[in-house]
Amino acid sequence: MAIRPGDTVATTVDDPELPDGSVGTVKTVYDDPADGVDVAFGNRLFNILPGVLDPADRDTEK
Repeated sequence: MAIRPGDTVATTVDDPELPDGSVGTVKTVYDDPADGVDVAFGNRLFNILPGVLDPADRDTEK
């Protein structure tokens, strides 16, 4: 999956601050995948590796 700014994505792993299935909006995609992507979940911004993100429908937002 090619992730682009503006895409709606869902997490596929559990994190203490971000439960599995959390839905957010991609803000920044870096050239090096190891740098992750910046995703906004509500008013918080997280840097996440693209391998733990799936496309999501905004209607499924948690």
